Amino acid sequence: MEGYKGGIDYKVYGTPDEDEVLKDVEYLLKVYKYRNLSIVLLDEEKEIAGLCIAGISKNMPLGFAEIGDMCVVPKHRNKRLAEYMLKYIRASASEHTQVVKLCVTVGNHAEALYRKVGFYPGPRFANMSKEI
Repeated sequence: MEGYKGGIDYKVYGTPDEDEVLKDVEYLLKVYKYRNLSIVLLDEEKEIAGLCIAGISKNMPLGFAEIGDMCVVPKHRNKRLAEYMLKYIRASASEHTQVVKLCVTVGNHAEALYRKVGFYPGPRFANMSKEI
């Protein structure tokens, strides 16, 4: 939960409770069960420092890999952990596909990082809103 603090999605839509986050993670792990490329980074105390949930779904058009979620715990930010995870996912996916898809909310503070490691902006989606 701490790794998601300060993200733009939560500033706009509010912070989800732990059950919502766990449901999202469980869903993504099911989606990527076919070929899971996820990575979890632990700190010296064996606590989660960052995670990136990614993989290839049987239903993904053209067999592209996809990064579904990524976060770094605030005390571990600015240590290039996110950069490492993105490069790890791209390298892991390369034996299966040359395309890794990353969906990002416009205004995400990490947009510059995504460009730095080789992701290119795609079309911007509009008129997205939270379901009530």
